[in-house]
Amino acid sequence: MKHLLFYLTIILTTKSIFGQNLNFPDSNAIWSVYDEKYFVDGDSTYNGNDYKKYYFTNDSIVTTGSFFALVREDTIIEKVYSIASGNTQEHLLYDFSLSINDTVSVYPISFPFYSGPILIKVDLIDSILLGGNYHKRLKISGVNQNTGYDEYWIEGIGSTMGVFNSGITGVIVFDIYYPTLLCFEKEGVTLYSNPDFTTCYKNYPTGINEYSLSHRTKLFPNPSTNKIFIESDVSSP
Repeated sequence: MKHLLFYLTIILTTKSIFGQNLNFPDSNAIWSVYDEKYFVDGDSTYNGNDYKKYYFTNDSIVTTGSFFALVREDTIIEKVYSIASGNTQEHLLYDFSLSINDTVSVYPISFPFYSGPILIKVDLIDSILLGGNYHKRLKISGVNQNTGYDEYWIEGIGSTMGVFNSGITGVIVFDIYYPTLLCFEKEGVTLYSNPDFTTCYKNYPTGINEYSLSHRTKLFPNPSTNKIFIESDVSSP
C-alpha cells in the first residue's frame, strides 16, 4: 500500500509540475516573431483529420491576415502536425513525448530559404511557469549541425524561435538572422514575453544584411550533414 501511494504521489507531482491540458490553442492566440504575427482563426477538415487554420500578418495589430498553414495536435501522443499553405502533405512540427537524448525529424515551414526535415535532439527537459501553469519545456539542438542559438519547445506554445520554426536551430544559413519569439498571447493575456525585448512588435534587424562583401562568397551545401564548404572569388596572394 505504501508503494502504491508513493507511485501515485510521483504521478500527481509530475502532472502538477508539467501542467495539464496545456494544448495548442484553438482560438484567440497570437505568436509574435519580430514583425510577424501568427494567429488561429477557424477550422478545417482534410483527409479525415480536423485542423485549425493559422494565418499570418505583418501588421502590429492583428485584424486580418493571409492563410499560412493547417495545424492539428494529437493530444494522446503529444505530437503537433502541420500542412503548409499550397501543400497537401502533412508533416511533424513538434513531438512533446520525447525524452532526453531522443531524436526526431521535424519540418519547420516559415524560415527563409529552407524547407525539409531537420534532425533534432532533446538535451534537457524541465518546466516553466507561465500564466499560473507549469508548461513542459524541451531544450532542442541540431544533430547534424547546430547554430549555437538556444531553442526551447514550450508545451502549448511551441518554439522560442516561433511557432512554425520548430528545430530551426539545427540549420546553419549564411548571412541570415535567426527568428525569435517575442511574445505569446492567449485570450488577450500575454503568457510569454521574451526577456531580451521590451515589445511584442519589432522590425527584423538588418545589420548583417546591410554588410557588403567586396568579394562573392558562397556557403554550401545547404542543408549539410557533416561538412560545410566556403567558396570565395578572392585570389590567393
